[in-house]
Amino acid sequence: MRRSALIELSSESGSQTASNDVDAELRELRLSLLVEMEKRKQVEEQSNDIQSQWRRICKQLSLVGPNLPEDPTLLKTKQW
Repeated sequence: MRRSALIELSSESGSQTASNDVDAELRELRLSLLVEMEKRKQVEEQSNDIQSQWRRICKQLSLVGPNLPEDPTLLKTKQW
């Protein structure tokens, strides 16, 4: 084979390797994003569940006396 043909083949395989590396990195990033999105979704669902439980507790307690705010972040530690 001529030298120029060898150089051409070498550069083609090099660019294929670089392309494969980029593709692999993109797949890895995509997977990381999907995992992060799923984690955030689960945390959001848990937060919604906790807020729902808090509202139920507030409603039940209001029947016997204490009134708590629907938003627990409004509670001040000095009040309790």
